This record gives sequence, structure tokens and C-alpha cells, in this order.
Amino acid sequence: MFVYRQDTGILLVTTQENARQSVNRSVKQHEYYEHIGETASNDSQQAAVINDCAISWRYCKSCQQHQPPRCHHCAACRRCILKRDHHCYITGVCIGLTNQRHFVIMNFYIATGSVVGLYFIAMYLVDDFVPHAEPPDYILPVTLYRWASGRIQTHHALMIIHTYTLWWSGFAAAGFFVWHVSIISVGKTTHEVRTGAKLRCTSTVAENFRSVFGAVWLLNFVFPAHIAFQQMSDGINWTNIKMSSTNGRIPV
Repeated sequence: MFVYRQDTGILLVTTQENARQSVNRSVKQHEYYEHIGETASNDSQQAAVINDCAISWRYCKSCQQHQPPRCHHCAACRRCILKRDHHCYITGVCIGLTNQRHFVIMNFYIATGSVVGLYFIAMYLVDDFVPHAEPPDYILPVTLYRWASGRIQTHHALMIIHTYTLWWSGFAAAGFFVWHVSIISVGKTTHEVRTGAKLRCTSTVAENFRSVFGAVWLLNFVFPAHIAFQQMSDGINWTNIKMSSTNGRIPV
């Protein structure tokens, strides 16, 4: 029986089921490779042939269990994570199958909140601080020094500190958001892009978003829609993801 934790998609496999699945996969993979061998021999005269094949299971030596397709071991979490994207050191967990949607939405709101916060802080400082401020007052070390000496009021110093915080947090969150939206649209993960995995997604862009965010995926950016619309991928069966090979060779 396959079990995974809801927060990150950690894979747990019982020993008996692990053995049974191993035997079944061995038989199926043997039949599959025989079929591919016959097909490759018939097409051996072609100079370059691109074949699509299902992603095979692998064995994790650290966890001592078989990994479903797109499942990878995280050295920091010391677990196998279903559809592992990357390990986030800010949140302290791996971004994977079940929490990628929350990670994307979190970055969306951080970026939006940073822009809104910068706007209102800037409007207030223009009216209440800029008229009597000197150019060095906007340099953070100078701001803190002049605040300690009583030349800058506390709330003005805090707003300048918030300005420095919001611009870089908003910029980073916007970058993460744009990146994840782009890779979700093509049905890939950060790990697959970084390692150069030769995968091809046969799903449409809308299907890829529904796989992560659920049926009505746009509602996730308005309110927590995961309660009503569960994601449509189980993290084990990936019939829409194919691994491509060239010249009739089967990728490992």
C-alpha cells in the first residue's frame, strides 16, 4: 500500500507491497523492453528516431524502497518526495506533490502584498518624511544611527526598514511565482529542468494547472480552494508524462 504525508507528499511503502510491486514491475518491464527491442530492430535503418516511453520506477538506496516516476530523494528531508520540485530552506520542507499549490499561492500573495505595502509606505513617506529628510537618511545604516541619536522618529525608521524588506521579498516572491507558473504550464518541475530530464508532457496547459491546483484552479488565488477542489494527480500514475529517447535507445 502506498501512503504519503499530505503536507509534502512523502512516500511510504509497506514491505509486503514493496516486494509484490517489485515482482510485477519486473515482469511488466521485461515485456516492455522485449516489445521495444523488436520495434527498434525494425527501425534500425532510420538515422534518428524519437520514441516516447513511460517513466520507469527506480530504487532508492537511502530509503530502501522503490520510487514512483518523478519521485526523488531529498537529502535534507531524508525522505523520498512525490513529484519533488525543490527543497525550500525558508519554509523548511520540500516542495512536492501536495504542497506545490500552496507554495505558488504563498509567493503570489507575498509579491502582491509587497507591492501594495511599498505603495502605501512610499505615499506616507513622501508626505511626512521626505520634506525634511536628507539624502543619507535613506541609507539603512545611516537611518539606524540617526534614529538612535533621536534625529529620525521611530515610525519613520521602521518604514524605511520595511521598504528595504518589502522590495527584496516582493522581487524574490514574484520570481518564484513566475517560474513555477511557467514550469507548471509545461508539466515539469524545477528538479527535472535543473537535471535536464528529457521528458515530454502530453497534457494541455489547462490540464497541467488542474493537476496541481484542482478543477477550478483560478479560485486558488481568491480563497483556499483546496478544501473544495482537490488536485487531480495522485503522484504515482503519470500517463501524460513520457520520456524521450533518440536513435531507438531506451533512456535509463
